[in-house]
Amino acid sequence: MKKSIRVLGIALVAIAALLLPLNGQAACESGVFFGSYYSQILGTTNGPSLRSSFWAMGGGNVLTSAGIDNGPVAETGDWMHPYGSMPIALLSAWGANVNYNGCIETLLQPSSMAYGLSDVDGTGNMVYAVGCATRINTAFTEFDFTNPPGCTSGCAPITLVPAPKALVTATSRQGTQAQITVGSPNFAPGFYGDGTAGCAMNLVIPQYEVFRKEIARNGAAPADHDTSTWVSSGIFNIGTPAIVNTTCASDCDVYVGVLPVYNSGFKTGEPATGAADRLGPNGTKVQAGPILANPPKPRISNPKKTQ
Repeated sequence: MKKSIRVLGIALVAIAALLLPLNGQAACESGVFFGSYYSQILGTTNGPSLRSSFWAMGGGNVLTSAGIDNGPVAETGDWMHPYGSMPIALLSAWGANVNYNGCIETLLQPSSMAYGLSDVDGTGNMVYAVGCATRINTAFTEFDFTNPPGCTSGCAPITLVPAPKALVTATSRQGTQAQITVGSPNFAPGFYGDGTAGCAMNLVIPQYEVFRKEIARNGAAPADHDTSTWVSSGIFNIGTPAIVNTTCASDCDVYVGVLPVYNSGFKTGEPATGAADRLGPNGTKVQAGPILANPPKPRISNPKKTQ
């Protein structure tokens, strides 16, 4: 191991020791460290737009007063830190904050834990990353999010990548409404697992949610991607197409967007602060209402020219 890496490890041990609470109310009094010592988190500045959560696989709860997760504790200054010249490191311990929910040690071992991150890029589109690690009881960092697993030198960053665009695969007329088929999105580019069975991608990202926004015909396409201004059309299993039915009262344009639904119901928002979930880019515009498209003006022939 390089000397710089060894020094970093010693420094992080000291930091971790300082993180441990001195009272008996800690979720996990024995610590149980998690994080990524050697992989940097790229694609975010760890600023106000970052939304994140961590949770025990199968034990988390998006209610901040329940489950085994970060609860009401936001990441900034707590479990995501700038460290020296490194951009950001995801680093903490289950016993580091008395406000974390529950203790992962109460689950059957070996347990797994996951994290989800979302932010926006320079164009306002969502970028995301989701990772998972299974506990190694004999290691100092028992849940190691290093990428790739086991790396100690020249490790790859954990990078927030652009979210997939909603893929409209078919549309059909249903009275004055439209029925839209949305293909299952691929969230693999932003997934960072450790290769264990407990962190299989289909367990970490089992579902996706589709949202729609109906606007007046020929209006500007929506530029906002917070779900608070959209309407959910349901949650669907990964690999299965979604069926979306429009509800336009008059002629309208309809856009759809998708987001991942992680294990335990976490998504791309931040339950700790109440920040809304984020959607990927809009899918292709679909028209609904009594008139599907603005018809061309009829051509009237000149009767004098036809005589």
